[in-house]
Amino acid sequence: MAAELMETLKEAITRLSPTTFFTVLAAGVTVYYIVSVFFMRGPSDHRQQHSPMSSEQDRYQ
Repeated sequence: MAAELMETLKEAITRLSPTTFFTVLAAGVTVYYIVSVFFMRGPSDHRQQHSPMSSEQDRYQ
């Protein structure tokens, strides 16, 4: 099964022009990068940072 998949992939790649192959490759890398950056950001990145002064002001109000 793996050999059949490799043969099919090899035939698909060799039928592409070099320009098309590298365009598809670049698009795939770009999509991978965008998706990985999107999922790397967690909810902790969007928390509001409180300074010590704002905490003291909140206590006295």
